[in-house]
Formats: sequence, C-alpha cells, structure tokens
Amino acid sequence: MRRRPNAFTLIELTIVLLIIGISVAIVFPKLAAGFVQRTQLRSSVNRLAAIAEYAHQQAACTRRTHVLCLDPEKGAYWVASQTSDEQVVPTVDASSLKGRLPEAVQLVRVNLRGEDTGSQGVVAIRFSPQGWADRATIDLTCSTGETMRLVIDELSAHIETYDLEGIN
Repeated sequence: MRRRPNAFTLIELTIVLLIIGISVAIVFPKLAAGFVQRTQLRSSVNRLAAIAEYAHQQAACTRRTHVLCLDPEKGAYWVASQTSDEQVVPTVDASSLKGRLPEAVQLVRVNLRGEDTGSQGVVAIRFSPQGWADRATIDLTCSTGETMRLVIDELSAHIETYDLEGIN
C-alpha cells in the first residue's frame, strides 16, 4: 500500500483528541463552578429585591411600616412589620419571607441612610405606608469576586440592581 505524505495517521489523531480531552476535563469543572456561583449571586440579589418590593407593597396595603431585616454575619434576611410603639413583629406569612443566602454568596456591605453599618448585627430597612423607605445600598459578592449591588431609593422605595466590576 502506498501512503500519502499529507495524511495523518490514526495514532496521531488519537493522541491529539486525548490531549484535548484531558485539557477540557481539567478546565471545565473550574468554569462550571464559577458559572454556578455567579448564577447564585444573581438569584440572591433578585430574591432580595423581590422581598424588598413585597415589604414596600405590604406597608402600603396594611398601613403599617414593614421592615426588611438583614443579618450580614449569618447571611439571613426576613420581613417583619412594625407596630405603632416601634416594636418589630414577624409578618403573618413569615415562613415565605425568610431566607438565607447560599454558602458561596455573602453580604459584603450594607449602607443604610448614608452610613456603612459594617457587621453591627441585624440591619433594619424600613418601608413606610406613605411610600418612602430608608435609603439603602446592599452589596453582595460570590467567591469568584463578582459583586452586585441592590439600591433602595428613599423617596419612592424604587429598587434597582447593578453589576459591579469589584469593590474594595
């Protein structure tokens, strides 16, 4: 049999495919883990925004101040209502309004009324029946370094989310 000088042998093709397969097996898990963590971050920010919007709507409907409580140390959040004597009590459907951030997502910074709260325990963001809210900025990050920000406007209680390149 004559052999063409331009052709690849089956062994050469097999070795190239084996090298590509090993490279993909090494790189793919790292890429997949980062994708999952970014997805968890976006999901967490969207859930917090929805719960803040719910607290805003409940304040208007029930004519009682509602509070979004955040515990940065535990990564927990919940909604409560505030009585006329400033006592915070859980809402009626509190089980659906409680949550905890995924392990890969952390509350980095909560800025309430222009002041960085740091890790001073539970932070309470109030939503009034008149439609205003406490001005708040909440930064969340995942282990890949991606950071997202949730901003609550004080006059309209409008909630916006932003992707950030990274904050210090």
